[in-house]
Amino acid sequence: MKYMNKNKSFLLLWTGKFVSELGDKFYAISMAWWILEESGSPINMGLYLAFSIFPGILAGIFAGAYIDRLSPKKLLIIMDAIRGIIIFCMAWLYFTGNLNIWHAFLSAMLVSIASSFFNPAVITIIPRLVDKESLTKANSFIQMVDGIATVIGPVIGAGVAILHGFTWVFALNGLSFLLSALFECFIKVRAKEQSVNLTNTSILEDIKEGFKYLKQNPNMIRIMLIIGFAHFFIGAIVITMPFIAKSIDGNGIQALGYMEMALGLGFIIGAMITSSKKTVSLKINRLFGFLITVGLCFICIGVVSLQLINDLILYVIIIFIVGFAIVNASIYWQTFIQSSTPENMLGRMSAISSLVGDATLPISFTLFGILLDLIQFEYLMIFSGFILVVFFLKNAMSEYRNDISTMNS
Repeated sequence: MKYMNKNKSFLLLWTGKFVSELGDKFYAISMAWWILEESGSPINMGLYLAFSIFPGILAGIFAGAYIDRLSPKKLLIIMDAIRGIIIFCMAWLYFTGNLNIWHAFLSAMLVSIASSFFNPAVITIIPRLVDKESLTKANSFIQMVDGIATVIGPVIGAGVAILHGFTWVFALNGLSFLLSALFECFIKVRAKEQSVNLTNTSILEDIKEGFKYLKQNPNMIRIMLIIGFAHFFIGAIVITMPFIAKSIDGNGIQALGYMEMALGLGFIIGAMITSSKKTVSLKINRLFGFLITVGLCFICIGVVSLQLINDLILYVIIIFIVGFAIVNASIYWQTFIQSSTPENMLGRMSAISSLVGDATLPISFTLFGILLDLIQFEYLMIFSGFILVVFFLKNAMSEYRNDISTMNS
C-alpha cells in the first residue's frame, strides 16, 4: 500500500475499480436471486448470463480501436458513468414495481458492452500511470481487487438484500460506479510517448491494423493462444465446484461458499506476494509453471474425490492454490502485453486479450456442462488437469531448450 500512497493517480484508479467491482459482485448475486424469484425459470437465468457475456464479446472487437483513438481515462469515466446510470434505472424500476425480466436482459447487455471498453482501458492506462519497472506491482494490486470483491462482495450483497431489499442493492451498485467515475476524473495520465494520429483512418482500418500487428508478432500470438487455452480449462473448475461441494458430506451450499472464498483468497494472497517483490521475472516459463500448477491441482481434486476423501479442508487448500496460480498467470500476461506493445497499439492488444478470454469461457461452460452430464466430475478434472500439465510442460521444455541453444550460440 506504500507504493499506492506514493502514486496518487494509481491509487485513484485502484480505489475506483475496487468500489465498482465490489458493488458489481453483490449486484450480480442479488440480480440472479431476483430472476429466480420472479420467473423460477433456469432458461431465464441462462438468457441473463448470455446477455451478460455475448454483447461484450461482439463490442470487444471495436473496443481496442476506440481506446487507442481516444483517451483511456475518458473512456473509464464514461463507461463507469453509463453503468452507474443503467443500474440506478434498475433500482428505480424495482422501487416503483415496474421491473420486468426484459429490463434485466437489457441492462445486462448494456453493462456488458460498457465493460468490454472499460476492462481493456484499465490495462491500457496503467503504463501511463507507473514506470515500466512497476508494471508487475501495479497489475498485482489491480488483480487483488478481484479477489477481495469475490470474497466479500456476495456476502455484503446477500446481507443488504435480506435486510433492506433489492432496491438498496441496485442503488448501491449504481452509486459504486458513479463514485468510481468520480475518482477517475482526478487521475493524471502521462502523455503518450508515441503520438500517432488515428483520426484520418476509419475504425475498421484501425481494427485491421491491430490484427496485422498481432500477425507480425509471434510472441504476442503465443500469449493470446495461451490465454484462450488457459481460460477454457479454468472454466472447468468454475462449473465443477458445485458438483465437488455436493459430493462432500454435510451442507453442500456451505461447502461451495467456503471453496469460492478459498479461490478468492488465493487471488488476494497471490497478488499480495507478487506485489511485495522488487523484481519479477517475465520469462514465459514462469507463466507455464503457474498453469502446470493449476493442472496438477485439477488432478489432485479428481484423485481425492475418487478415493472418497470427504475432507472439506483439503479441497479448500487445493482450490486456494488454484486461485494463487491463476492470479499470478493473469498478472504475467497483462504485464507482458503492457511491456512489449507500443503505446499506440496497446488498447487493441489489451482488447484482443480480453476478447479471447471472454469468448473462451462461455464455450468452456457449455462444453463442460454437457460433459458433466455424461461422465463423473472426478474423471473430467483428471482429464483436464492432464491436458494442462502435458501441454504446458511440453512448452516449458521447448522454451528451456531454446534458451540453452541461445546461450551456446
